[in-house]
Amino acid sequence: GYRSGEAIAGNIRGTSGWSSFVLVTNATYGTPDSEKSLPSTALEGRPPMSPGEEPAIQTRFASRGFFDALRIPLLEGRLMDGTDAPSAPQVVVVNQAFVRKYMEGRSPIGTRLRWAREDALRWMTIVGVVGDVVDNPLDRGARSTIYVPYEQETLAFKRWSVLVVRTAVADPAALALSVKKAVWAADPLLPVTRLRWMTDALTASLAQRRFTLLTLAIFAGAALIVAGVGIYGVVAYSVAQRTHEIGVRMALGAAGGRLQQMMVAQGAQLAAVAVAVGVPASLALTRLLRSLLYGVAPSDAATYAVTSAAIFALALLASWLPARRASRIDPMVALRAE
Repeated sequence: GYRSGEAIAGNIRGTSGWSSFVLVTNATYGTPDSEKSLPSTALEGRPPMSPGEEPAIQTRFASRGFFDALRIPLLEGRLMDGTDAPSAPQVVVVNQAFVRKYMEGRSPIGTRLRWAREDALRWMTIVGVVGDVVDNPLDRGARSTIYVPYEQETLAFKRWSVLVVRTAVADPAALALSVKKAVWAADPLLPVTRLRWMTDALTASLAQRRFTLLTLAIFAGAALIVAGVGIYGVVAYSVAQRTHEIGVRMALGAAGGRLQQMMVAQGAQLAAVAVAVGVPASLALTRLLRSLLYGVAPSDAATYAVTSAAIFALALLASWLPARRASRIDPMVALRAE
């Protein structure tokens, strides 16, 4: 509860190695909430809705200093501070996603909202707007979020809170035992579970995506190698079939470099046709991978340009190697190849 939180805060202040610490429910990069578990909310000035139709908005109960600890910027109004005591008028802070979705271009400062399912009407006033935080899963984008002062809320589910500590030491693991002792000194019965660093939580939230993309990258690399070997085999076979022609050209005075240019140019023509056919096909197929992409459009021009250039360069290399070998053949040996 509130008193335990204040006791924990006092104990941590007596330790060294921290730069900021806060208590919060529903921490970032945690287990994503089901929409059914989010509290239903009613906004002042909007027509009343039937039960079950109210907007379910992600809510975090956070102690003051939360935004500084997680480096979330203030965009408008003010943050939660020491004046937001349990007996003070209730306030909330919202994020940009909330403003975009519910405020229709208006400033939210001064707007009131409440929990839709409570019997008593407890209105909370919006006093600030902060930046969006994209959490788990990262590709979903920022959700509308309400931040409520931890000290002003007494709902039962606050017992599942997270203590967030920003360290000021090179080895954050050294602070872990001190944090546990600070919690147990406030209440020996409080469990301290799932002690994780934010970097580890972020890595875990990306683990499945990274595995999928790594698997795709391995198969894509294998496909590129197979394509290169295939091009080399086709060009090498074509050069072998033209050994007599090469001997005639060299006997008539054709330079080896000129022969290389001719055969590489022919390989480049084939590569250009392959790219011209492959790019439209890729544009059609990459739409199936949209759910695996983050920050990159399925039709990203730079990605297609780099990939096409890599395939084209591989085709030129695969064409040049057999052409170089053929240009060094003794003309008399080439003429006898028939």
